Amino acid sequence: MRVIILILFVFVITNFAKSQDTICLRSGSKIIATILEKGDVEIKYKKFPQLEFAGIYTVFISDISRINYHNGKVDDFTKINQIKESSKDVTTPRMKFNIGLAAYYYKRDDSDNLTEFWRNINKNNKLELSGNPKLYSFNLGMGSEMGGSKRNWFGAGLQLIFSQSDAIYAKNFYFTENEIKLKTFIYCISMYYGHTINHKKNLILIFEPAMEMGFMSGYANIYNNKYKISSISGIASHFAIGMDWIISKRILASARFGKKFMNIKESHESSASKSGYANFYVNPGVSEELVVVKWSGLYGSIGLSMSLYGKIRNARPSE
Repeated sequence: MRVIILILFVFVITNFAKSQDTICLRSGSKIIATILEKGDVEIKYKKFPQLEFAGIYTVFISDISRINYHNGKVDDFTKINQIKESSKDVTTPRMKFNIGLAAYYYKRDDSDNLTEFWRNINKNNKLELSGNPKLYSFNLGMGSEMGGSKRNWFGAGLQLIFSQSDAIYAKNFYFTENEIKLKTFIYCISMYYGHTINHKKNLILIFEPAMEMGFMSGYANIYNNKYKISSISGIASHFAIGMDWIISKRILASARFGKKFMNIKESHESSASKSGYANFYVNPGVSEELVVVKWSGLYGSIGLSMSLYGKIRNARPSE
């Protein structure tokens, strides 16, 4: 009886040994197993020795270096994984291109000397300037994902910003009807850094510094004389923070809150000047301080853009 049991035990152990496979992982460890199913992504197996009704385990092919089967066959996964990894390196993260429109609500900083000039002209220290606070812009932009997590964005943009024709406006009667009406056009080049703040990666917190150049135009009617104003600023700036919301693959909504820093010295056409242009003095006959208009101030904006995506492909590594 003992001999029969011993023979059966040796027979079972021999069959187990013949049916065992060895999974060699990239980490260096090994799993003695019985392979049940091999797919494109993962392999299903049972640990050896293990009862028929025991659990089934899985391991990703990307974690395997090779499998030694019980029949002597060997599957080498090192080359397959290297090809997959190199193919990941061939394509860089997405490039995003935007084209859209935005509307601004703008609070101009009126602490410049334009108000003082207007009061001096009309001999009334209680006069104030008013204006239309709305701005509109046409936007072009591009950006790229940074890093493997695809949570960081870096890019640049161009905004062409237009004010209303009465962005600055005042009218008063002093001997004659005096009037001033000014608008601006701003050429803005911005850079931005963005970081996604939700698991869907479609809400992006934006930090946006920019360089700007402004153009001021309009007219001033003073004592029955009409002056055509045409001025340009030097290099100015703005800084904004905000949010981009990727509504869909093609639609992007944006919101910004920021501050502009821009001063433009007034100049107007004059036939009496050799250059063809002259400047207003804040207090004519009293000081030589020139009129400077502040287009600085806080603003908020909302916009909607159409997005296009592309990929930059690097040269494939030599084999």
